[in-house]
Amino acid sequence: MKQRQRIGRGLWLGVAGVCWALACAPARPPLPPAPAAASPEQLAPWSQPPPLAPEERSDVQLSIKHAKLPNGLGVTVAVTKGTATSLQLWLPGARDRSQGAVTAMVNALRAGTRDNSKEPFFNPRIALTPIGSWTDAVGTTFYWRVPERGTQQALSLLGSYVRDPVFDQNEVQLQLQQQLASIRGASAPLNQLPQLARSGIPGLERPSNELDARGLFHLPPATLQQIHRCNLQPTNAELVVVGPVAPDSVVAWATAALGSWHADPAASAAACADWLTPALPEHPEQARRDRPLLLVIYGMLGDPWLTIDVPGPAIDSPDYLAFELLSKLLEEHHAGSARALRHAGATYGIHVDAYDRYPRLSVLEIRGQVEPEQAQRALRGLIEDIRSIAGRLDAAELEAVKRRWRTETVSSWAHSEGLAGALQWQLRRGHDAEELVKVLDEGQQIDVARCREVAERYLKQAQPSIAVTGLTQGIVKGLGLDAELRQVVWTDELQEHKKVH
Repeated sequence: MKQRQRIGRGLWLGVAGVCWALACAPARPPLPPAPAAASPEQLAPWSQPPPLAPEERSDVQLSIKHAKLPNGLGVTVAVTKGTATSLQLWLPGARDRSQGAVTAMVNALRAGTRDNSKEPFFNPRIALTPIGSWTDAVGTTFYWRVPERGTQQALSLLGSYVRDPVFDQNEVQLQLQQQLASIRGASAPLNQLPQLARSGIPGLERPSNELDARGLFHLPPATLQQIHRCNLQPTNAELVVVGPVAPDSVVAWATAALGSWHADPAASAAACADWLTPALPEHPEQARRDRPLLLVIYGMLGDPWLTIDVPGPAIDSPDYLAFELLSKLLEEHHAGSARALRHAGATYGIHVDAYDRYPRLSVLEIRGQVEPEQAQRALRGLIEDIRSIAGRLDAAELEAVKRRWRTETVSSWAHSEGLAGALQWQLRRGHDAEELVKVLDEGQQIDVARCREVAERYLKQAQPSIAVTGLTQGIVKGLGLDAELRQVVWTDELQEHKKVH
């Protein structure tokens, strides 16, 4: 009891001390008066951004060497500083428009090679990361980052990996199960939205995820070997090596690892008919729609997401760089509907880029999320933005976009992986790897007249393929768009498209 009394007395004394200190403290000084509001005349100079200062051009120096092996494999070496080397091997014959049989074969390469090695290689003296790969409509790219001292051994292992697979039965089953899980994850509506929109472009249709998954049940090791013989060949393939390496040494190591690799005589056209990717459109004109396609996806909660796709020039076309700059202009255009809607709070962000992963055409893609009440307005505005950009081009805005494009491009080359990807991009354009730096001047020379010409050719009469998902029940009525209309209902799995009459 006495102890509680002492504690209570101490608390009262503490409170009294605080009150005394506050009472004796000096009064807080008042805040100074707020400054007077600026007049419209004073604000006028700030209503427009200042003009761009002349750009300080800095020369970009790259040491690049390209060689061609007798079997048709190109070898490009870029010498950079650092302690790591990036490897990229692009095989244009190993194409797949979806997660089909070729993709399954590429993934199953992890089932071992004839030199008894299995991927991934975890020895830190050989590799910093496992071998990675991606497969799409322009081929398969293998990529690897290794310590500089392990470059020779890594090239030898990479050669075994792509040239001499074993396809061990147990390992194959494990890889196929992992790909099935990947397909299941990719079946979510938001993951499928860009693919659905692109599939609405004539010639870019692709199998459904369900068909891809079913096909994996019929891929024993013998079938995978046949797919490998038919699709993984060195002709027109390109190996890019970027790092602190000697070009002549890399060419010698690549020759030892891949120089004896030749197309299998058993890979005849008849034997490979079932495993070759169907032909894609040879020109953007073949991918044009007669009228827009509106694919409305029901059954997904949340605010609407949309993707709009329009076919454009191939990566090796003289029009491509201007087309890419137009995609950046559409995203940044101060008078465009994307920016206006974003400022009005009607969207969560609109993003635009040029997708160039097709052999004979590219795709201008606009995607973003919008508020349900503004979905119609956003869709109409974005389509109008695409079609009218030729008449709204602004020289000052184009100069700002070109400067930003150049800065981003040069910055990406500072990383070995980025430079390796840029060199592969340059080779896909049909240009010499040693002349990569010239792309900077090529972009800077594009003016408003050139952009307007390209916009009128590919965008002015655009008939886009559009996919919309979310709370979109009211988007169709009153849209005012003469479009072919389809609907997809999402349950646990993607159902077949149902055309609305």
